[in-house]
Amino acid sequence: MKNKINIKSLAFGAALGAAIVLSVGAATDHKKPEYRQVPIQQSDESLNKLADEGWTVVCTGAPQHGNSGFYILTRAKQ
Repeated sequence: MKNKINIKSLAFGAALGAAIVLSVGAATDHKKPEYRQVPIQQSDESLNKLADEGWTVVCTGAPQHGNSGFYILTRAKQ
């Protein structure tokens, strides 16, 4: 017995799959990140305030040529 492809089932499955992919894509909020550079000489209070505003540290820069080090912060664009 040959395996037959049911065109209606195939079309329905493709349409259902496309609907799921599109609905998941529409439901996901893709805000671009924003970045900020701040000097390392920050008080704990200042760093906690930045964290409360949604900022997180992604990397640090070492002091060079007489400049102080810095933090690079990021968060979802407001």
